[in-house]
Amino acid sequence: AAHAAKKRNSPVPAAMGAGLSACNEGMRKLLMPAEGSCSNDWMGFGPPEDGSFLAMGDVVLGTQSQELSSSFFLALGCHHEYSEALKVSTGHSGLVLEGSKTGQAAEHSSWPGQFYVWVEDIRACLSDCRALSASSGLALVEDVVCCHDERHPDAVVLRDPGSGNVVVVNQAPKGYAKALRDERGLPASKPSNVLCLMDLLCYVPRGSIASLTAFYEQLFSAKVSPTADGCRIHCAAGESMRTTLTFKEDASAETACGEIGICLYMPCEAKFRIAFAKTSRAGLASGTWEEADSRSEFVVPRCIDPTSGKPVLELLHRVRSPRHPDCPVRDEMHAAMGA
Repeated sequence: AAHAAKKRNSPVPAAMGAGLSACNEGMRKLLMPAEGSCSNDWMGFGPPEDGSFLAMGDVVLGTQSQELSSSFFLALGCHHEYSEALKVSTGHSGLVLEGSKTGQAAEHSSWPGQFYVWVEDIRACLSDCRALSASSGLALVEDVVCCHDERHPDAVVLRDPGSGNVVVVNQAPKGYAKALRDERGLPASKPSNVLCLMDLLCYVPRGSIASLTAFYEQLFSAKVSPTADGCRIHCAAGESMRTTLTFKEDASAETACGEIGICLYMPCEAKFRIAFAKTSRAGLASGTWEEADSRSEFVVPRCIDPTSGKPVLELLHRVRSPRHPDCPVRDEMHAAMGA
């Protein structure tokens, strides 16, 4: 995973697994930021692309131990709280881990892929995770990639011992933390080392990318970018808020994702209404328009092929209007985007 900072910064989600062990030239190019990107001032991503969702909301997962997951995300550097579920802040997005404190199986599943986050201080993150690993006797750190200097990690691969979820960590560009907090109207003090969830990588069965592309393009009027072995949808607001959802084909991936779910905010009221109309005609949207309008959200239980109507991926989508009270994009910031 890399971030480039020449005129503008651009997120390139990681595609690393737990087996990473060597840093050859090809891997170095994937992992390393462009020269100066961590020392130069943050220049912003530029205006959001047409067809982007406004933001990614909570990702709902499961954990077999909320106590272990809580300790892990604290070491990672996330602000979190517990009520009926463990709620972890990853910047303008979040994770909700539902399950048991006693180690019983959770109804929800692990994410079928990995999370990719930017942190303000990767060395502090690695130090805290190693300390927790030593005190708990659990393996949290799966790999550390140092391309130039073993004292300075370029990427860290971690695994939550409570849920089994994989988190890939990169250092954010210099100045990004301040720019993000200023744009979101947050205090300048450091509330969390984790600044943002940059990408969710989701493994899907072979042959499903064309149908997933059509699902988002036709039912949500979304921009879908092709990748070498999959596709990617975009969430964008302002100069600093970006998250992508990347689908990658894998021979071992399953159509069913358990009870996990994601939340997507539509960029404007008009597209929220259109998305409801299209998904309702496809037999997907929950409830009536009056209910969706009142709640500023509706639920789509799965991804389908819009032409055949056949299920492609059992991934629940909670689709929200920018009016929803939990929307992470401030009203004035949304207005400045022309929505």
